[in-house]
Amino acid sequence: MNASRFCPGTVAGHRFTPTEVPFRANIYGMKLLGVERILSASAVGSLQEKYAPLDMVIPDQFFDRTRARARESTFFGDGIVAHIAFAHPVCKDVGDMFWKQSCQAAEVKAHRGGTYICMEGPAFSTVAESNVYRSWGMDVIGMTNLQEAKLAREAEICYATLALVTDYDCWHPDTMR
Repeated sequence: MNASRFCPGTVAGHRFTPTEVPFRANIYGMKLLGVERILSASAVGSLQEKYAPLDMVIPDQFFDRTRARARESTFFGDGIVAHIAFAHPVCKDVGDMFWKQSCQAAEVKAHRGGTYICMEGPAFSTVAESNVYRSWGMDVIGMTNLQEAKLAREAEICYATLALVTDYDCWHPDTMR
């Protein structure tokens, strides 16, 4: 089935659902290449009025709402057991670079800090879900960055996300999802 025939606006080459992204392979490949820092770019929905469309957010926390067992979020398992510290999942140095050398230099409205809630996808939230996430104090919502951040931490690669707010999530009266 060709989704672009049924979904106007589907991007050519956009071939993976959020669950199908080969997160482990991507991070492992970067590790093999000697990558020390990952500067992730992301599109997110806003869960708070203060994060308007076209604002940039550099989140410093993640919250996991994914459920699919197929989502690759660890290199461990199958007899290899390890535990990693993930209390502070974002690399401060990369976040500082996004803040100072990208957002301030480009003179875009940017927010430092906040929580990125990672949902399963590919469907967007229901209004009820969106309102619960808001009541929990979540700031932005996306579908992919949590697994990247976890795997980067396991691979000892510094990681941060620069998230472009594309819209208010469906909680907002001006959003038509």
